[in-house]
Order: sequence, then C-alpha cells, then structure tokens
Amino acid sequence: MEHNQHSNTNGNCNTNKDCKESRSKSILSSQENEKNLSYLILSYLDEVEDRIQALMRNAQNLSHERESLLTVLSHLQEENNQIIIRSRDRSSSNSGEESSTEGEHQEICSTIERLKKRCKSVEIKIHTIRSAEQESAYKTVNSLVKDLEQICLQNESDDQTYSQLAQSYLNACVSDLSSTGPIDYKFQGMILGCRLEDQKQVRQRLECLVNGKCHVSQIEEEFTASAQNVEQSECLSKSACSSEKI
Repeated sequence: MEHNQHSNTNGNCNTNKDCKESRSKSILSSQENEKNLSYLILSYLDEVEDRIQALMRNAQNLSHERESLLTVLSHLQEENNQIIIRSRDRSSSNSGEESSTEGEHQEICSTIERLKKRCKSVEIKIHTIRSAEQESAYKTVNSLVKDLEQICLQNESDDQTYSQLAQSYLNACVSDLSSTGPIDYKFQGMILGCRLEDQKQVRQRLECLVNGKCHVSQIEEEFTASAQNVEQSECLSKSACSSEKI
C-alpha cells in the first residue's frame, strides 16, 4: 500500500514536472513567435517608409517638372508676343504676307494657352511638416519674398532698391564664399531657421527675382487669386441686381 502511494506520488511529480516544462516551452515558443512577428512588422514599416520617401521625391520631381514646363511656355509666349509686336510695327508693302504671319503667331498663342491650361490642370500638393519655430521662420521669410514678388508683378523690377534687396536676400541663401555682393544677415538668420525644402524653394524664387522675373508658381498663385476676386465681384454684383429687382 505504501509502495503504491509512493509510486503515485512519483507519478504526480513527473506529470507536474512535464507540465511545467511543456508550459515553459509553450511560453518560449510564443515569445519567439511574437519576436519574429514584431521583427516582420518592423521590416514592413521600414519598407513602407522607404516607399513614402520615394513617393515624396517623385512628387517633388513632378512638381519641378510642372514648373519647368510652365516656365518654358511663358518664355515662348513672351517671345511670340515680341514677334507679333515687331511684325505689326514693321512696314511692308505686302500686307497679305503680314496678315498671314500674324495669323500664324495668333495660332501659336492659342496653342501655348491650351498647353498651359493642360499643364495647370495637373495639381501636385506636398504638405511640408514644420515645427513651430520653422513655421514662424518660414512665414516671415515668405512675407518678405512676397513683397518683392508683388513689386515684380507690378512691373517695377527696374527699381534699384528692389534689385539690391533681392540680391542681398539671395546672397544670404548661399555660402559666404560663393556669394557676390552684400549679404542680408538678418534674412540669413531667418532662412537658416527654415526646413531645407523651404530654403531651396525660397532660393529658386529669389533667383527669378534677381533676373527681373517672378517664379512661375507665384504667377499662377496671383492669377488664381485674381480670378477668385473677379468671380466674387461678379457674384456680389448679381446679388445686388437681384436685390434691386426685388
């Protein structure tokens, strides 16, 4: 009887021991699976992050390509307009030939406008994430550059003060060794507080301003704002007319 009890006790001990070992192995196996799963998820996240970075680069490249195409079309439009003016001013005995030439250039104008509309129909929005300090610095810098762009759009870019200011801003965006002329160090301090993407965009806008032209993105923005103002004015006029009739 005692022998049987002893055997049962040993059996229970062995069974409990086996259960503990089995449970431990199960826990270890579960932890191992969790580690593998976590590693797999992290690997997927790294891959997704790389793809997002590539997506942003592609979007930026597309945005630059769009701006480049609009710039080319604007230059061609200016050149074509100059040819039309010279053609009209030129005295010629054969008026029919002049009329034919002008007709060709008017067709070119229509083609350029059509291509510009098609290009503008492609909208690419890239939202730049900034810290509070970067947002504050960018707003100040953007306001200063916009003031110069307004002067340029009003055809007052021949003003010497405008040219000097635009050049000093641009010099602030490059290294002191490569800059030529005065540097606006206050502007430099503000531009250095911006994100690299913003610094690059501001520099491109200033390069256009130094050459007496507005960046195509700002021209488009001004055009859109003007169109919206005209549309609002028309709506107000229609509302006023309706009120008078009532």
